[in-house]
Amino acid sequence: MHSLFEEKNRIELANILRSQTVVTMNNQATVLGNNAAADSLQLLMQHFSTLYQLCTAARKLRTKEITTIDTTATKLMAHYRTAYPTRSVTPKLHNLIYHFPVLAKQYRTIGLFSEHSVESVHKRFKHYDMVYCSIKNPIKHLLYSTRLHTLTADPRLNCQIR
Repeated sequence: MHSLFEEKNRIELANILRSQTVVTMNNQATVLGNNAAADSLQLLMQHFSTLYQLCTAARKLRTKEITTIDTTATKLMAHYRTAYPTRSVTPKLHNLIYHFPVLAKQYRTIGLFSEHSVESVHKRFKHYDMVYCSIKNPIKHLLYSTRLHTLTADPRLNCQIR
């Protein structure tokens, strides 16, 4: 998903749908594709990308990021209804559009509730190992690391340690 939502890959994916001359025979060109569909897909993927980045962030979200989740979810729904009027809203899309903004406002995180956070925690604890490498007692080392992690990651606390 990380690769799919990179801007260059979103553009390349949408470009597959763009109008292209496929065959020229007897001075007759056959053109396939649909630029409007490509633009629509590119916008859809842009909204998904924005939400993906914020909703998988295994940390507390800033107020501006929570607002971005809310506004992007609203834009996504409006675009989806307009661009794909015959498509139904799947349960996962419903959750993303309607429930994730509420969760983000209430808990100031979404990514800490998913498995994505495990990798982030591992990376942070590797960092804490370096920060507290002078503490030779492994229990104290773990205690200090856990305290710093709690101050950094717990959305109920208002600490901005980075």
